[in-house]
Parts: sequence; structure tokens; C-alpha cells
Amino acid sequence: MTVNLRDLAPSIQPAVDAIAAIPVIRYVNETAWIFAVVETGHLLFLAILGGSVLGLNLRLLGLILPGMSNRDVERALHPWYVTGVVGTIVTGVAMAITVARTLLPSGAFFIKMVALAAAILLSHVVARQVRSGRMALPENAIFGLALLLWSGSLLLFATTQGLNSGAMLIGLAGAGILAAASQPRHRPAIIGLFVVAFGAWFFALDGISDEGHLAGWAGNALLAATVVPALGAGVRDIRAGSHQADVSMKVTAFASTLAWVTVAAAGRWIGFS
Repeated sequence: MTVNLRDLAPSIQPAVDAIAAIPVIRYVNETAWIFAVVETGHLLFLAILGGSVLGLNLRLLGLILPGMSNRDVERALHPWYVTGVVGTIVTGVAMAITVARTLLPSGAFFIKMVALAAAILLSHVVARQVRSGRMALPENAIFGLALLLWSGSLLLFATTQGLNSGAMLIGLAGAGILAAASQPRHRPAIIGLFVVAFGAWFFALDGISDEGHLAGWAGNALLAATVVPALGAGVRDIRAGSHQADVSMKVTAFASTLAWVTVAAAGRWIGFS
């Protein structure tokens, strides 16, 4: 299964073809160094954005900067976050305009756009929670929408042919964060469950190509049987010993981190889809 913008909105193809025919766009496409400069800027802004997002999220999870309050970290990183978001969007749009013809049929590009919307919404909720110290009703609604978008992007990532192996990066990131944030005595069990889960996932992927899909169904069953308790144990440890507001911030920070990892993973897979 592959979902892309060309199939979802075929009417935009003529507009994309018209843009590609503009002399300036054609010149940029034919001049390698201009595109290289824009792409370099895009990667630099992504690094700034990733650093600001991870800095706040990992602080909320209690993994870094123990001597600073959540509000101080958010206040210090907010200008970098805004710079990263604006710079990433501007350079990303500039890149997308020049290569729109190749992006329209790309499943990875569509996944990246869905995950990007979720990641920005989740980061907004994280920042608002830190400033207010609580989760108000509007943030609940935004959080629900963001989770829906992110879940959709993960589903597409895992089921799109040629991309499903890239979804492993997101799973590894989640497992690492959960293990790091969990209580030391629980880490071996959580890590062991995820090791079994990833083995089952590979087993399922291999089985999908077999006749009867028996191995695929068995692998998926084993995957579900191991991932659920591993996630439950990790999230329980994240929630342990925290006030309700802190729990909300931690869970949102965890989801926000993985949403940005999804954006980065899908972005790197665009060239392979």
C-alpha cells in the first residue's frame, strides 16, 4: 500500500507541471550548487529544530539538565525552536517547489507531511503545558488531533512497501527513551521485551511474502504480545511518582519526540521511495 499526494489530489499535477516549467525553477534544477546550498540550510535548520525539541522533551522526561526548571529550559530553547521551525519550513518549501514532480508520487513525502503536522502540534502542547503547568481543554483537543495524525503516519510508514523497514528507527527511538526513563530494575525486562518484539517484526515481514501468510500472522501476534507489556511498563515508570500535570507533560513530551523522529525518518526515506 502506498498513499501519496498524486493519487489523493490528481488535480494539482497540472499546477506542478506549470511551476516546473518556470525558467527560474528550471535554472535551479539545472544548477547543482544552488540546490545543494538550500538542502544544506534545510539540514542545519532541522538540526536546530531537533536540538530545541529534544532539549525540552528530555528535560521533561527527567533525562537531562536536572539543575534547571522546565520553564527555564523552555524559555531558553523557545527562540531556537521558532528559528528551526521557520527555517525548516522555508527551506523545505524551496526544495519542494523545485522537485515537486518527484515528491507527488512519494509515499515517504506524504508520511513526512502528516508526521510534521503532528509533531508541530505536539510541540505546541508541550510548550503550553510547561508555561501554564497544566493541560487545559483546548490542549486536550489539539493533543488528540496530533496523536491521530501521528498514528496515521506510523501506520502508513509500517505498511508502505519499501518503507516499512524504516519504521524500525522510530521503534528503536521509542524503546531507547522508555528504557532510559524507566526505573533501573525494570530496564532489562523492558529491553528484553523490545528485542523479542523487533525479532517478531522481522519474522512478520518475511512471512508476509510467503504463501498463506502464516509466518506473518504469527510474527504480528508475537509482536503485539511483547510490545504492549513493554510499552505499558515503560509508560508506567514515566508516570510513577509524578503529579498529574507532570504525567501529562511527560507523556506529551514522549509522543512529541517520537513524532519528530518520524518526520526525520520519513524525510531520509524520500530518496528511496
